[in-house]
Amino acid sequence: MTLTAQETTYPTRAVYAELGGAGLVYSFSDQSLLTVPVQVNRLFGRGNHYFEVGAGTTLVNFRETVYDYDSNGNAVERESKTWHFIMDMGETPAVMGTLNFGYRRVPDEPGFTWRVNLTPVFNSNGFWPLFAGIGAGYAF
Repeated sequence: MTLTAQETTYPTRAVYAELGGAGLVYSFSDQSLLTVPVQVNRLFGRGNHYFEVGAGTTLVNFRETVYDYDSNGNAVERESKTWHFIMDMGETPAVMGTLNFGYRRVPDEPGFTWRVNLTPVFNSNGFWPLFAGIGAGYAF
């Protein structure tokens, strides 16, 4: 009688919705903010539990309607492209660098996955080490 070990293959790709993290934030009233995060991550571990390390960049595009007053006291509407998030971004579109250190739970087969991470952010105006995120998604 021959016994063979059953090999488990875990999902290798995932799609996430995330609060915080590399996507930063997304919208406000009378404001429009688009963030497009791109990261490369490496997982270390086995089974369902992984330490995740990565780096990337987030494109930021911001628009806000601002009301000023002219010399007659009439409201004048204008558009602002300057955004401040943790540190000054200046005029947008702009990019912000991101790092990623966290935990990822991967299912045994395609299905629900989640992660928590510390996401330091940086740009030409500085470095902020204490930004974090949580995410949930589908691994396949």
